This record gives sequence, C-alpha cells and structure tokens, in this order.
Amino acid sequence: MEELAQKIDEIIATMNSNSLPLWVSIVGIFVPILLSVVVIVISIMQHKINKKLQEEIAKQNINMQEQINERDIRIQMHSDILGIYNDFCSALEAICFMDGRSYLIFSNFFVENGAQLPAIFSNGLNNALNIVCQAVNRARLLLPQSDDELRKVLCLLFDKYKLLKLKVDEYLYNGVAINIFQNAWSKINGGNFGQFTNYAQLVNNQSAYATYLEYCKTEKTREIDLLIVELRSLFEYDKFDKFFEPYLRLYVEKGVTNA
Repeated sequence: MEELAQKIDEIIATMNSNSLPLWVSIVGIFVPILLSVVVIVISIMQHKINKKLQEEIAKQNINMQEQINERDIRIQMHSDILGIYNDFCSALEAICFMDGRSYLIFSNFFVENGAQLPAIFSNGLNNALNIVCQAVNRARLLLPQSDDELRKVLCLLFDKYKLLKLKVDEYLYNGVAINIFQNAWSKINGGNFGQFTNYAQLVNNQSAYATYLEYCKTEKTREIDLLIVELRSLFEYDKFDKFFEPYLRLYVEKGVTNA
C-alpha cells in the first residue's frame, strides 16, 4: 500500500512539473502500479491456495493416522483372540492323555520316574483348568458384548473342565481309585495268568492285561470317560473353530472385530 501511495505522489509531481508529455508520464507511472496490484492479487490467491492445500494435507494425515490406529487395533485383537484359541487347544491335550481312557490311567499306581500316572493326569487337568480359566477371563474382556455365541461356547467348556476335574479328584483323592487298582492287581496275580512282578510284565501278556483292565473299570471311570468324550466333541469345528473364524481370518472384513 505504501508503494501505491508513492506512485500516486509521483503522478501528481509529474503533472505539476510537466517536463514530459502527459501520457508518457502517466503510462510510466501506472504500469508499475498495475504490476504491483497484479502481484498483490496473485499473492492473495496463492495464500488461499496454500492454506487450502495445507488443510487438505492435514485432513489426509488425520485419516491416515486413523487408518493406522484401526489397523493396529485389529492386529492386536487378532493376536489376543488367537492366544485364547491356542490356550483352549493347549488345554485339549490334558483330556487326550492316554487317549482319554481314565480306567487305563487309574490302572497303574506304580511309581515311574518319580511320578504316578494318575497324579500326572490330575496335574495336567489342573494346569488345563487354570489355562482355560484365564482364557475365559480374557475373552470376557475382549469379545464384543454382541458376540454371545462364542462367550457361551467358552463358558461351557470351562464348566465341563471344572466338572471333569471334580470327578477325577473325587475318584483319585478319596482313595477309591487306588483301592480298585490294588484289588485288580490282587485278582490278576491270584488267577490263571500266573504272577506279575511289575506293570510292564503284565502289559506284555495281552490276555492277562485285557482282563486286568476290565477289573479296573468302574462306574466312576465310565462317567469320567463319557465326560471326556463330551468335552472332546465340544472342540469339533462346528462347535468351536467356526466361532473364532471371524476374528482369525488373515483378511478380516472392516468392522468385524467391532461387532
């Protein structure tokens, strides 16, 4: 603006001096003024363009950050749910011990390598129950409230593990299991198969071993075995895996984890 005022003053001074033709003086003064106005207009327009461009860049950065945050959340959700799935699969090993035949487990109370088979089975169930308990607690925190089906599946499995552990402990720690074992061992050694000094020797005699295992079967072992069969069936695809699929696919549809 000061430059424009200066140019106007120059016009007035030129007109007063009248040393050059008037039109030459006017042209000589107004051309720079016009150029100055054009520069000012261009500067204003450029400023508006730059401001708009900066706003668009800032908006794009915000959108990109939101997308990155959403991706990170989904990746973390995938990892957490996969951990829950793996924990349940790990717990499955406990009920598959000795092919899930409890009468076979309770048929051998001999100490081998410092441990008894029934104690190993019981400890494995206890570890599995702890793993399942922690996995269920994490699932309750992580899963959306709308996913009631998966919650029910996991809670049902937890309840079945607790029931199985209760039945095994009752049979084992009340002294019933070892009494059945001792009676069965006495019967097999007092029968037609001769004398056996250890369990391995008995196992090598298939006929005697089959008879011995029948002595070890009780109503309680049948209940335990039926519960194990039921528990294992709950890990079938249609009853277990399919409920994890929406969370564990490599390319999860947008919004699935926020259902």
